[in-house]
Amino acid sequence: MNQKRYIPATMATQHPDNAFTPSWNKSGKPFVGFHEEIEEAVICFKEYGLSEYMWDWEGKHADAAVIDRLFSDYFDYFSKQQLGRDKFLTFRIPNIWEEKGYSLLQAMTVILTSEDFARDLKFSTRPLFEIILPMTERADQLTHMQLLFEKLAHFKSSQFTPESKPNTEYLEMIREVCVRFKGGCLEMRSVGAHKIIAQVEVIKRGFFCVFFV
Repeated sequence: MNQKRYIPATMATQHPDNAFTPSWNKSGKPFVGFHEEIEEAVICFKEYGLSEYMWDWEGKHADAAVIDRLFSDYFDYFSKQQLGRDKFLTFRIPNIWEEKGYSLLQAMTVILTSEDFARDLKFSTRPLFEIILPMTERADQLTHMQLLFEKLAHFKSSQFTPESKPNTEYLEMIREVCVRFKGGCLEMRSVGAHKIIAQVEVIKRGFFCVFFV
């Protein structure tokens, strides 16, 4: 990305169960179905003023047409508040070391085709460029995800869309590091983890330190 990167400070996450029915939910039920998550994301952006929305592919059904629907149904909004520049949609992908990765290929393919769609619409930014890898334990897991994406991007560009501009072959990764002590779980987030790899070490009960290498 050539322009100066804006780092979002607020993120909303998908959660299907709510204590009360959301004000925007016309069904009158507190459960938010996957077909309503597009509207939920837009409301978080437009009405609540949030900068980022996490689209969860881990352990649940995810709408693979999310970018198509956002750009088609809310074109006026996203032509001004562009994804990847002003607002951010971040995929949390399945951790293939912890669970079946059935949706990993689909999620990565959506990232690539969304770049094509945005380019066709003359948008200035790549809408999806960053992913969350949950339950990350080792730096080589991030590297493996990057290599998988690079191979897929190259394959798509060379075999399916050779006449178009090649897809970007890198992803920025956020790792969810889980450090267990006293029966608890500490979650850490770092932006651009493909550039900064952190090793987390529990020093003693209740304390930890992070070494950046």
